[in-house]
Amino acid sequence: MSTSATPGKSAYTLLYTLGTVSLLFCAGFMIRIAWYILAGAEPLAALNFLPADYRIFAPLGLISIAAIGIFCWHKGAQLQERANHNSSGR
Repeated sequence: MSTSATPGKSAYTLLYTLGTVSLLFCAGFMIRIAWYILAGAEPLAALNFLPADYRIFAPLGLISIAAIGIFCWHKGAQLQERANHNSSGR
């Protein structure tokens, strides 16, 4: 019996991993903003590491990364369901 991963399993594992990493990044960034608010600083002080011209794009970037994470989790679940259905139908 071979223990190598099937292409379907590799794909949904990769998608789940990418989705988890992107959602953890978003959660970490939100925790950073919450920490600055808790410390009494302005919420936008959490964005001081960005150049001033690019700070306006931070919320859009955060929403985009979260959307990528959600999309990856959704597609990973679809591929996992399809792989499980195909393996049980043999």
